[in-house]
Amino acid sequence: MANSASQEEKAKVGKGKRNLLKNELSYLMQSMSPLVSSKRHVERLLVIAMQGAFFKFYFVLYLLSPKLAHRVVGYMEEEAIHSYTLYLNDIDRGEIENVPTPAIIIDYWRLPKDTIQKDVITVICADEAHHRDVNHFASPWEIYQHDLSIDVIKHHVPKTFLYKVAY
Repeated sequence: MANSASQEEKAKVGKGKRNLLKNELSYLMQSMSPLVSSKRHVERLLVIAMQGAFFKFYFVLYLLSPKLAHRVVGYMEEEAIHSYTLYLNDIDRGEIENVPTPAIIIDYWRLPKDTIQKDVITVICADEAHHRDVNHFASPWEIYQHDLSIDVIKHHVPKTFLYKVAY
């Protein structure tokens, strides 16, 4: 009986990892679509080379210290949140056009049909915040207590929109 419960738990973890991978792939597809659609082969090769280099680095890091690897990903998620927040600020100031969202993104995130770019970035930002918390949780909290003072006020995740979309 305990073995069956253990297998079910492993299946849940595996499914969670697959969902996370699918989620990150969605971000990549959304952000890289202008680059992929361009004819610049050098840029494509550069992206592939950087992905390969990062994979090798992260693989070795995870083998040496899984907790440190999660801490690194947590910091990367914090930077992603900061970058998305700056992007949202640029949309608010009118420096970036707030265009309608493509159907593939609306379908993936299950968003309303009238969703605009700002709405998508807001949802992605909130999702990145969740990933940040999960990865920091998987790293050694007792050593990094000072890192828990993340200033959430400066990150742009309006809950009114999230409640409208997610619940």
